[in-house]
Amino acid sequence: MSRRLNLDVHLQGTLKHNGSRRAFAARLDMTIKRAKVTSGRVARSVGVPDAT
Repeated sequence: MSRRLNLDVHLQGTLKHNGSRRAFAARLDMTIKRAKVTSGRVARSVGVPDAT
């Protein structure tokens, strides 16, 4: 549990910087593409409400 909290704190600190956010987004995008998962499916899995 402590390890997860440390990761959350690290991500919050790192993602305050624009370059870090862009790098994280690029890696996340490539991971999603490699897994051949749609963005809609990812959005549903993290609880983003439907835009309709």
